Amino acid sequence: MASGQNNASTVIAAGEARTLLHAPDMYMKKIAVGSKAKGCIDLDASLSDNLVSVAKAEL
Repeated sequence: MASGQNNASTVIAAGEARTLLHAPDMYMKKIAVGSKAKGCIDLDASLSDNLVSVAKAEL
């Protein structure tokens, strides 16, 4: 996420397969979860909190 740094931004995009630009991973962060963890990600939570939430959902 942008983390409040100067000139930073966060963008979320979704589309059909092969309709989005394939961009190098070095400047993008991605969050994706399986169907069991749908709704468990909180963009305001820490990485560790999100990992715990997803792990619990996958049990």
